[in-house]
Amino acid sequence: MSKTSETVIFAVVGIIAVIGIVLGGMYMLRSFNAATLHTQIINPKNGIECVVVSAADSTSVDCWKAL
Repeated sequence: MSKTSETVIFAVVGIIAVIGIVLGGMYMLRSFNAATLHTQIINPKNGIECVVVSAADSTSVDCWKAL
């Protein structure tokens, strides 16, 4: 095997490793962020339920008719 083909193989393996590390880090940060979400289920009216999800930078509300 020539020296240039070895260099290309090492470069490709290095790029794949860097991409794997970046994607793994993003996945880890996302799981830590999900751990900081606070959820609360409320009943504003009879037959209506809502869930309130709050994080450090946002709040989300979703409501539905209870069965």
